[in-house]
Formats: sequence, structure tokens, C-alpha cells
Amino acid sequence: MHTFPAGPATRRLAHVLNVSLERLRGTGPRGRITLEDVVRAHESTIVAGGPAKLPPLPDFADITELEEVRKDYNRRADASVAKVTLTAIAVKATVAVLKEFPRFNSSVDLEQQRLIYKNYYHVGIAVDTEHGLVVPVIRNADRKHIADIAAEIQDFAARARERKRDVKESQGATFTISNQ
Repeated sequence: MHTFPAGPATRRLAHVLNVSLERLRGTGPRGRITLEDVVRAHESTIVAGGPAKLPPLPDFADITELEEVRKDYNRRADASVAKVTLTAIAVKATVAVLKEFPRFNSSVDLEQQRLIYKNYYHVGIAVDTEHGLVVPVIRNADRKHIADIAAEIQDFAARARERKRDVKESQGATFTISNQ
């Protein structure tokens, strides 16, 4: 079996777009097939009227039941406990996904050309404020109850509005989410 010089992301894109790597001439270093090469090949197939087999759209999630559970939890919770928000739920869901797909909770060491897998989950949350975009980091989100995450988010938002936040609170995320 002959292999063609292409990275994993390029191979995956070629598979998704139904582009055969054996027909491509790579434009990258040493003839490596790039993402752009795959996209160009796919676009030329569409222009030529060839098969444009695109992957099916995902089944977009209906969160009606989740929203009902969230509201019910908040109704039953003690008044001193922060209200659970969809953002807090998204943080917990993100951690579950990162545990299942650890490559997304990693960083690249360009010098040694390797992935560094993180065994901790510091989730950043991009928040647009009247003072600009800020990204508070929920540290060790995997070890926190969803209500504690909600309380941290609520506290950070209040301090961000008053410009009383510490820059260190926005550093060290292993993954960042946004509702934008």
C-alpha cells in the first residue's frame, strides 16, 4: 500500500470530502498534501459537475428537556446556591468530551513536534462585557459540582462589570468555549 504525504487532519478532510489523495500533487514542503490542496481538489470536482458528496448535517440537539431539568433544579435549590446556567452545563459537558477525546485537551510543543496531553481541565469561557472580551478560566472543572461552576461564573461576571478581576483568572485554559 502506497501512502501519500499528508497529515492526519488533511487525511480526515480528504475522507470527509471524498477526495482521493492518490490523485493529488502536494504543494507543501517535500510534496506534502495540504488542507488547501484537498479543498482545491474538492472545489474543482464541484465546478466540473462531478460528485459533490458532502457529509450529512448533524442531528442538531433539542435542549428542551435539558432546559426543563435546569429550571427544576434551580427551583428546588437552596436560595443561597447560584442558579445553574446553560453555560455551567456547557462547561461540564465540555469536560466530558475532553475526557473522551484527549487530543482536544492538549497543546503542541513545536520545538519537539509533539502533543502534550493535559491531565487537568481548565475551561475558559469567552464572555463579552461592556469593557471588551474577557475569558475567565474555571480551573479543575472536572472536580467541581455544576452549582460551584455556576457560582464561579456569576462571581467573575460581577467582578468583571466592576473591573475588579485579576488577569491571572484569564490564564491557563486548556480549552475555551464561547456562546457567540
